[in-house]
Amino acid sequence: MARAVTEARGGKTLADVLQIPLENVTQAYDQGLLLDIKLPESAGYPEGLKGAFWTASDLQYFIAAWNTNLVKKDEEPKTYDDFLHPRWKGRLIAEPRDLEMVLAFAKYRFKSDEKAIDFWKKIAAQNVEFHKGHSQLAELLVAGQAAACLTCYSHHYPSRIRKGAPVNYMLSEGVASINGTAIFKNAPHPNTALLFARWVSSEEGQKVMSAGGRTPAHPKVEPKEKTRTEKTYFITVADLKEFPKYDKIWKEIFRLR
Repeated sequence: MARAVTEARGGKTLADVLQIPLENVTQAYDQGLLLDIKLPESAGYPEGLKGAFWTASDLQYFIAAWNTNLVKKDEEPKTYDDFLHPRWKGRLIAEPRDLEMVLAFAKYRFKSDEKAIDFWKKIAAQNVEFHKGHSQLAELLVAGQAAACLTCYSHHYPSRIRKGAPVNYMLSEGVASINGTAIFKNAPHPNTALLFARWVSSEEGQKVMSAGGRTPAHPKVEPKEKTRTEKTYFITVADLKEFPKYDKIWKEIFRLR
């Protein structure tokens, strides 16, 4: 985003298509970088997964995962509440930027800021260790550097399990965020940009997204792997405006800089 904005100020459009988390797509739009266009293919998407300048490309599910060598079968977590048990103290890792967790718990799990803050403060008392990058979290878990991860991506685990990695993950509940596709104004290749954006939003493109290990956003296309949670707390477009508030809360709870 920083590079795209800098290039635009210098009179250069960095790319044709933008496909990143929705909060960053919105930031790009606010900077005047994106085209106002509704793709015909977006008609198959429900409200909440499309907008005046974007269509959801895929969903990312924040879930809990664990190392099966370090967690006994009868101690495997069934819900996030299980991580309040004393056995998890000093054995948990998470991503420091995942404010979506406290936001979603406040808005949709507990429907109360106070209850969500209380819950995550209890989790913080377990001495959670933070590492940037969700792929990094998955690799640390595979290597046995931690017993469990609180904010991992569900799509990172099926392929690792197939390769024999000693990990498992929880699909009973989780938080979902949206990745969106948008087209840059003054795209160097405007026709190609439109073709790609339409294709990736179509059922055909979404099936390719699924085959690649992502969780497709199109309601008629199922993910190739088990990546969708049974109970999902979705981060909506309206929630994006409250990111600064919950980012501050998240950092205060875990004493992050």
